[in-house]
Order: sequence, then structure tokens, then C-alpha cells
Amino acid sequence: AVDDPNQTSQSAMALRVDITLARGHPGDLAGLRFFVTANGDGTQSYFAYFISPEGAYALWLNQHGQWETIISGYSSAVKVGLGQTNTLAVLANGAQGVITLFANGQYVAQVTLDPHLTRPTDGTMGLIVLNAGVEAVYGHYAIYPAPQG
Repeated sequence: AVDDPNQTSQSAMALRVDITLARGHPGDLAGLRFFVTANGDGTQSYFAYFISPEGAYALWLNQHGQWETIISGYSSAVKVGLGQTNTLAVLANGAQGVITLFANGQYVAQVTLDPHLTRPTDGTMGLIVLNAGVEAVYGHYAIYPAPQG
């Protein structure tokens, strides 16, 4: 995972990036992470929006090194296979607990998080790949502060 060192903590944001999975296997993941916050024990908490070479998507929450699946599935909006470029976008509002996912300009999913659960509601953002051997090429990475309210 690599976070943008120039970004300040934000609680509402839109993220966009082009991802090409250049090398990997089914089940390998690449995507964006956001609301990255440091914990007192030296770990981080954050959300991650992933895609895989077989056209799957997932929104996971990582808290203190423990992963929890928020939503996952397959979407026709995600281009299948290695060498395909997918444009991922996230619109996230931490205060409202609403996260909307897009792929290639198409709606993928939206979740409204339980307000009683402990979760990150603001933080920095960046890029992430999971699994040994996966290689992802990122381009046109953009962050837009979303209006509050």
C-alpha cells in the first residue's frame, strides 16, 4: 500500500484511478484505499475498494490488521482479464457513512454503514495491491474533496 504523502485527512472525498492488472492470478486484488488512519498500536484502519482479474469487486474494512468484507460480487462494469485497464472511482462520506463504488463510469454498488459500528470516518488515501506476484499499473490518480453535508 502507498498513500499520497501530500494529502491531509478528509472525511468526504471522491477518488479516481486507472488500474491495469499486468500480472497475477484469479483472486489477486488491486485498488484504492481510503480513510486511512493510524492506530495507537502502530497498525492502520482503512477501507479498500478492490477489483480482480476475473471481474470481481470488493469493499473491505481493515481494522488493526483484521479484514472484514463489507460488500463483494461480480460486476459487468469491470473489464475481465490481465492487461485490461479499469477506471475505478469511489465517492465516500465518512460522516454519513455512505460509500459509492464505480467502475469504468458505471455504478457498481453503494453501502450505508451502521452508524453504531466503530470504523474510520476520515483519513488519507492511496493505492493498494494484495497477494504476492500481483503486478498492477496505476495511472491518472486523482483526489477530489467532496462538499460536506
